[in-house]
Formats: sequence, C-alpha cells, structure tokens
Amino acid sequence: MGLTDIAEGVSVTTRQRDRGVASVDRTGESLADQLAASTPTSP
Repeated sequence: MGLTDIAEGVSVTTRQRDRGVASVDRTGESLADQLAASTPTSP
C-alpha cells in the first residue's frame, strides 16, 4: 500500500478550522518536569 492508496478520498475544504492542539493531561506536572524525570542522567 502506497501513499496514494492511503490518501485516496482525502480532501481539503474551506470549512476546516484551526482548533489548536488537543490536549488531555491529568498528571498535574508540566511536560518539562515529566521529561526531566524520564530522561536518564549522564554518568
């Protein structure tokens, strides 16, 4: 299956709206804090 097959039937209309980035976060921590906690420190 190629990109042509995947994109078949996809179209862009003038009715589309920019709604921003969808976000669901129930952690209570910022992304930076979460990444810092999951990134191993160098020896």
